Amino acid sequence: MKKIAILLMILLNTGLANATRLDSVNVDDRSLKVNYMEITQYQLYDTKELVPLYFDFGAAKIKNPEDYPIKKGKQVKQVDLVFSKYPKDLESWEFEKLIQRRMSALRTIDTVLFNQPTISWNVVLQTNCNSEKEAKALFHGFVVKYTLGYDFIDRSTFTYDFESEVTGIKGFADSTVIKVLERHPEWQDMLVVTDFTGSMYPYASQVALWNRLNTETKPIKHYVFFNDGDKTPDVAKIVGMTGGIYHTPSGDHSKVIDEMIKTMKGGFGGDGPENDMEALLFGIRKAKTKVKQIVLVADNNSWVRDIDLLKKINVPVKVILCGTHFGYINAQYFEIAYKTGGSVHTIETDIEDMKKALNGKAIEIGGLKYKIKDGAFIMVTDA
Repeated sequence: MKKIAILLMILLNTGLANATRLDSVNVDDRSLKVNYMEITQYQLYDTKELVPLYFDFGAAKIKNPEDYPIKKGKQVKQVDLVFSKYPKDLESWEFEKLIQRRMSALRTIDTVLFNQPTISWNVVLQTNCNSEKEAKALFHGFVVKYTLGYDFIDRSTFTYDFESEVTGIKGFADSTVIKVLERHPEWQDMLVVTDFTGSMYPYASQVALWNRLNTETKPIKHYVFFNDGDKTPDVAKIVGMTGGIYHTPSGDHSKVIDEMIKTMKGGFGGDGPENDMEALLFGIRKAKTKVKQIVLVADNNSWVRDIDLLKKINVPVKVILCGTHFGYINAQYFEIAYKTGGSVHTIETDIEDMKKALNGKAIEIGGLKYKIKDGAFIMVTDA
């Protein structure tokens, strides 16, 4: 399949200004639960990791069904149905019927998708259009997002070469963690809590490599790795008691690698959302008062399952966001940094003072601007 420029949505954990609240769609013989959101516009990026399926404005026929192969070794994590909010008055046109027809069109090329309870379905309306001409210029279609299919891998035989990464023999395609830590040598006596689900392995290795390279200061005092519940089935995961959390104090790098392997063998994560807050609280209890900095190495492309536990964290959290190369930012991580008095860091940007958003000023990251509105971070076009 040729490389296709696709549009990626800005992940916003916000309510709707519009009165319409669509929470399910009838697709042929079943009801499908969906998340409904309105954004300004998808942003254009190049990637081979997602598959876009195109519609014409107002139509329900998929224009490029041949571009939808099942990707070997991967599974679908998220499906977004994206189109323009035009006309603005949704009651003036067959809004829900068009969604149903488009969902049915997708089902004709992949019926399996609709039988997988772990897939997150989003209906996303773009509001950056005041005429039919402007609406037609926006992206209309599905975006199918894949993740590594670790659920189909034999955990007893799967291996990952942490040793080569932690010793510096093997390089990194994305060095976000190293870049952030290089910019902040003042961060000492750290508790580092790291998402340790499949795609995050290289970032965890960077944490351990950084500490190994700084043998004199040993800036990291405690490591926590979490895999979102070990082998717990997704339907059995309980907020605050999901588990799959592993701790080791800083020491010989071989012991850290052993703990990483132990975490990996425990489980690969399962569904998309992760138990970040549970892991932070676990790490804080383990470290007690022996750390000065708390750092969360987070997967920008995963939701925080237990965000409701954020209110229990009363110390600043520095969030290092990994996987931001698609151009969007998951606003839940803004919320974590803002409400704890912490900060957000990407491979290129540091946002140290999250409280600026309270003054009506915008936070800019990756060329996109965000403000706080009604207690939540939203993307804005003007600041």
